[in-house]
Amino acid sequence: MATVDQLAHAVLFPSLGRATVPRWISEPVAAGLGGFVLFGREAVSADQLRALTAQLRERAPGIHLAVDEEGGDVSRLEATGVISTPGNLALGRIDDLAVTRDCAVQLGLALRDLGVDWDFAPAVDVAVNPLTPNGVRCFGSDRKRVAEHAVAWVEGLQSTGVSACAKHFPGHGLSGTDAHLGTPNLELSRHELVDHYLDPFRAVVAAGVDSIMVSHPQVPAIDEWPASISRPIITGLLRDELGYDGVVITDALEMKGVARMADLATAAVRALQAGADALCLGSWSFGDDVRTCVEAITAAVAAGDLDQDALERSAERIRRIGAGPVTVSGAADVTTGPRLARRRSRSTDGRSCAARRSWSYAWSRASRRPRGAATVMSKGCWPSEVRRSNGSPCRSRPTTATA
Repeated sequence: MATVDQLAHAVLFPSLGRATVPRWISEPVAAGLGGFVLFGREAVSADQLRALTAQLRERAPGIHLAVDEEGGDVSRLEATGVISTPGNLALGRIDDLAVTRDCAVQLGLALRDLGVDWDFAPAVDVAVNPLTPNGVRCFGSDRKRVAEHAVAWVEGLQSTGVSACAKHFPGHGLSGTDAHLGTPNLELSRHELVDHYLDPFRAVVAAGVDSIMVSHPQVPAIDEWPASISRPIITGLLRDELGYDGVVITDALEMKGVARMADLATAAVRALQAGADALCLGSWSFGDDVRTCVEAITAAVAAGDLDQDALERSAERIRRIGAGPVTVSGAADVTTGPRLARRRSRSTDGRSCAARRSWSYAWSRASRRPRGAATVMSKGCWPSEVRRSNGSPCRSRPTTATA
């Protein structure tokens, strides 16, 4: 049986903070750290990322390595030159479930090749509020269609053996607040939540999604605490109401949405008490933060405030990440993004530059790019020949990332 110290480490997912293996990880990895979340600064090129994950797995073969790879504006792979695919808003506008599934498959194949076994995607929020800061990360505003695309994305990604993570439970789409900067407020009754607002999550649960990320919105009708540290929301809604028994991971605990209401140590313990299995600490959380959380968790167990058996169950769930059946293998099709960009460009001649920016597609000009490079569209317009609806040229240009 694992010790409390080992279990406390097993539920933690800090960042590395650099593109190479830092010295500080030796002790927590040896103690059974759950894994790391790799952010943009840890993914510089394909060769670098592949070498980094190999070195981490050499130290701990069972460690989990996660990224936020949604395609579009939220991508770790695009900057490495490996692959670039449409984000959720673009996929929702294309509205072809086979395309959504294929994009997720290609991302999964690329991630698996790079040594990543957990993808914090897709975002299954429904953009019911046009001012939601997550709008470009949503499949759309139609709850039924969002659910269908979410299922296609999950099935596609997990067919490659990479675990998906539906987020941001219970859903950011109603709020206009960015959880990085403040605590979103969802003014919904419990009946409204259960009856329709949670439908996309209900759909991915039925589809067998390996994990769900709980973010930091408050739901005053349910609890005064943010969802990530709320037992009525994590256990009451997600576990009991939706019947979910997979891995529940928090959104980054360094985010202002929860940090303004609980410091890291308090949030870590409260999240586990609430029913979370894994704690994403955040992009600026390293060795000292791991020690802070381990001390808080072990103290809570010693005081009887946290159940050691619950930690055992969480560690067991986490071990299942990346262990699903692989039904699709091979190399990723890096032409997926450019091909969809060309397809969409031919069918959107009348759209404005702002609408075109929302697609965040890959755009590869094969005749101009060097071998191994991917020319990508990131928050820019389409190529220079595209014009605004008033006829003036779009001045933005693609940026090129070379592996």
